Order: sequence, then structure tokens, then C-alpha cells
Amino acid sequence: MKDKGDIVRLKAQVMAFGGSAKARNLEDPGDPASYFVTLCAPGDVVQARVLERKDRYARAEALSILEPSPHRTTPRCNVFGKCGGCHWQHLDYAEQLVQKADVLGFTISRALDEIPAVEPALASPDPYGYRHRATFKARRKGSTLEIGFFAQRSRRIVEIDACPILAPAIRELPGMLRDLPRDLDPAPEGIFEIEAACGDTDDAVALLARPVEDKPTKKNQGRFLELDGGRFRQAEPERDLYYTASGETIGFSAGDFTQANLAANDLLVREVVARLTENRPARLLELYCGVGNFTVAASRLCGEVIGVEVNPRSVARARRNLEEADIRNARLYAAQVHEALEILRSKDAAPDVLLCDPPRSGLGKTTVHVVSEMRPRRILVVSCHPRSLSADLKGLTDAGYRVCRITPFDLFPQTFHVEALVELAMG
Repeated sequence: MKDKGDIVRLKAQVMAFGGSAKARNLEDPGDPASYFVTLCAPGDVVQARVLERKDRYARAEALSILEPSPHRTTPRCNVFGKCGGCHWQHLDYAEQLVQKADVLGFTISRALDEIPAVEPALASPDPYGYRHRATFKARRKGSTLEIGFFAQRSRRIVEIDACPILAPAIRELPGMLRDLPRDLDPAPEGIFEIEAACGDTDDAVALLARPVEDKPTKKNQGRFLELDGGRFRQAEPERDLYYTASGETIGFSAGDFTQANLAANDLLVREVVARLTENRPARLLELYCGVGNFTVAASRLCGEVIGVEVNPRSVARARRNLEEADIRNARLYAAQVHEALEILRSKDAAPDVLLCDPPRSGLGKTTVHVVSEMRPRRILVVSCHPRSLSADLKGLTDAGYRVCRITPFDLFPQTFHVEALVELAMG
């Protein structure tokens, strides 16, 4: 195995979770190590330098491409490879979909003894120009802002004027925000962030500027901004935005969690609705319901919906969305998920079907344990992280559930991230 600083000829085989390509040493076929090389595509033969060596693997950077992969394509962004936002712009989109399904299946198979075949990944309607929400990093430099995204594995800001994966309404905001007046800065010094969001029903844009160096306090949660006549000003009140999900209108604003890829999110919500339509539950329990992304459409199919969300602001917005949709069979609780589950279990409010869309960290052992004891006949898990998903599935299958379907969705083209919808049933 090569040491740190050594030059080695490698052939990339597959993409790995994290964005690098997994490669083998062509100079020594007996080398058991896996080499993880950034900015490579499956089939590339590269000259690389070893950056880090561990017992069973090494991390390397490609110095030159000796034989290009047939899956290579030209990135659209002039800072690709420097900016930390995208990882796979050098990979043609069809191959991105293949690799994401393979990464998902491989990760889950390491946790479970048996899984069904992973279905082909559902493509994003737009591989570029799809992001309706982005968080820019900024730092004051005199009268202007240094603004962009963090570099790979760094807190250095890579400056940009526009970004090709952003939706048209917010694509050129970084260049415009460079002239943000100093009195609108959310922090007197250091790095801060500006979240920009837009819906898919009009060109309205909402912005939230907030500090990131320290935890925001109740007195400094950031400030909402708006663009008026080419100039930025503080927004009072915050601007409402809207998007559609399976035919339902969902309201939100900057600072609310929503999926960034609204067109692909619509495909995901429609698929969840289709699964619920197959056997309409009398009671649906939805964990991490957010602003009601699934809740509104699901409520039209179920006798009763119980939604749980830790963020009171999101719950308030979800209630507004339900009210505006004239839905009255949904009850929402602002609470920690494990606390709400214990209360529901004590009231014998077990659901027929559980729908959950947890954060990147997953459900966790405590929630999996309580859910398993409630014994819903079906569980639908939406996950953005294969590793935490695998841990959750291991706990659920140990408790007597079986994995029926694994469906990847590409909500994040040009990155290694993949969304998954996993369906489980008892027995």
C-alpha cells in the first residue's frame, strides 16, 4: 500500500458515499487498499497523489487523467472542484442516477442480511437550476461582501456571482448581495449566512440573514430581507412563498425547512400518496411533519392524521397550510418525537401506518424502539442519509419488520446525496 505523498496510478471503479470515486492500484494488483479519489468518474485511469493513509484505505487526489471515463462530462460551473456545493458535475447525469442507486443499495446491504433489489433512481426533472433554497456564506470586506459557498473540507469562502444549480429567481443573488448595506449585516464581524428561498408559483424571493459563528440568541435570530427596486431592505413581516406538492399548495418562508428541489419533491410526495392510496389507513402518524409537505395531501386519504414536529414555527405554518386547504382531520403536536410517541402510546393511539421524514441523523434507537412497540402494520421512511437509514432499518427489521421496497429519488443532482423512500411491513 502506498504511503502519504506517494504517486500512484489508479483506476476508478465506482462512486462512494461522500462524493469520491473508489479506485484500485494498477501498479500493484495485490494491494488490498481502497483508494478514494475526488473528482474522478468510474472508468477513469489517473495519476494520483496519496493525501492520507489508513490501515485499509487511502485518500488521494488526481493529478492527471491518463484515460478518461466514458461517463465524464464538462461541468457547467467555473468553480466546480473548488466550491463545496457540488461533487459530481463531472459525471454525466444518467451515470449519477446509476451510482446513487448502487451506493444506497450497498450501504443498506451492509446493515441487513437480505434486502429487495433497489429500484432505479427517479430522476430530477431538472438536473440544473433546481434548487429553490440555498444558504450563502458571507463576510464583510469593507463596503462589500465576500459571498459564496464554503470550499471542500474548509471554512474558506469560494466567491461566486451566480450558481447554475439554483432556480432562476435566486441564481444571480450572490452577485447582487455583494452590495448589501452594512446596517443589514446580522453579525458585527466574522462569517454570517444568508438563506435565500423561492417557491414555484411565482418569482417572489425571501431572504434570512443570520449569524453562524455563535449560536443565535433569542435577541439575534437573524433578520428577514427583501429586494425592492434593486435594493435590499429589512422585510416586515417576512415574505410568504408557496410551492405545490401532489396538487396541494404549501406555504413557507426563508428559515422554514423545505426540500430544495421542488419539482423532484413533487414526485416524492406523489409516490407517498400512491402508496397510501393502495390501502387507505384509518390513522396515519407522521413524524417530522415540518410545514406539512406530506401532511396536506395525506390527510385527504386517511381517516385521521397525527403529525409531530419539534419546531413550533413549522407546526404553526403547517396548521395554516391545513386550514387554507380546508382540512379538519389532522392534529399536529409541537414536541420532541420520542416524547410525543410516549404520550400517544399511553393513550392507545397506535397508527395503522407510520410516515416519517427524519433529519440526517435518522430516527435513532429510542424512536425505533417505541415505534416498533406501537406495531403499525406499514412504515414509510423518507431519508436523506443512507448510513443513518441503514441503522434505522436494522432496528426495525430486528423488531419483526421486513423491507418491501427501496426507491431512490434524486433530489440533489450534481451531488452525491440521495433521497430514499423505504416501505416496510410487519412479518
